[in-house]
Amino acid sequence: MSFQRVQYQDAVRLRTHLILLTLATVVPVVLFAVGLIIYHTRLERSSLERGMRDTARALALALDRDVNDIKTGVENLAGSQYLDGRVDLAHFYEEAATISKGFGAWAVLSDPSGRQVLNTSRPLGSALPIPTLASLEMMKSVAASRTTFVSNIFIGTVSRQPAVIVAVPVIRDDQVRYVLDFPFPPTQFTNLLREASLSRGWIAVITDREGGVVARVPDAAAFVGKREGPEWTTQTAGADEGFIKGEVLRGPPVYAAYKRSKATGWIVSVAAPIKLVDAGIRHSLLALSSGGLLLLADMIVLMGYYTAVSLTMNLYAVPAGSPGLTR
Repeated sequence: MSFQRVQYQDAVRLRTHLILLTLATVVPVVLFAVGLIIYHTRLERSSLERGMRDTARALALALDRDVNDIKTGVENLAGSQYLDGRVDLAHFYEEAATISKGFGAWAVLSDPSGRQVLNTSRPLGSALPIPTLASLEMMKSVAASRTTFVSNIFIGTVSRQPAVIVAVPVIRDDQVRYVLDFPFPPTQFTNLLREASLSRGWIAVITDREGGVVARVPDAAAFVGKREGPEWTTQTAGADEGFIKGEVLRGPPVYAAYKRSKATGWIVSVAAPIKLVDAGIRHSLLALSSGGLLLLADMIVLMGYYTAVSLTMNLYAVPAGSPGLTR
């Protein structure tokens, strides 16, 4: 067998060996990179969910704190001395106006049937609004249950603006003498959500027990007082907290974490548009993939370089005294 033929076979074997070596090096790197990308994607989504859940819980706690402050204010006023024995409505009016104003509210005193006796949004002694059927039922329910009650969002019959009511029974000698309530606009709850300083494009929303929007950022004026769709109330019913995905809120599909308020039964939620979140994750993955591809390309070029050098040296290196190569 000629030396050239042997040399060629050696070169082929060397090339095959180097190709296999390259594959043995590159394939694990590729598999590792794919696994790293999958892990990174899951980590990003897990981190997103955890952060959204934590924010929803923190906002629910802040909501409970604010509502409990209002409850305490109404309950303390219900114990006023001016409602003892011979009722002094004139002094109680002044006291109620001062205290309710501190909560951005006004005070309404009604008899157990729901008929208004005093309303600090009107001058003392002036004609008072006729309660709606829903309002009458609520007052009767508070009187019957003898417990503090927080209403859902509603539209005021006079102001035509969204409002919430915190109502308590006024009990004297073990009898419900009156029902005292503080109606107030829910703007403070929107301010609470705004203080969370959510990422651009994200949504924070508080919905009542029937899906009515109590507070929302952004676009509070367009949503507060209106209802979310039935999908939202269905998805959040029966659980104190959760994480859901899809077209659950009015607007684009979202990832949403929610927490139920203990003081009200309302739902506090933080939501992020799926398109926005996924775009961020894709950008992160693109950066990671680009780095991996550059590293892989460098390895392939390096292996190719050494392959070329080895083949060249093997083909052109002639050992001294080789037969058939001297004349």
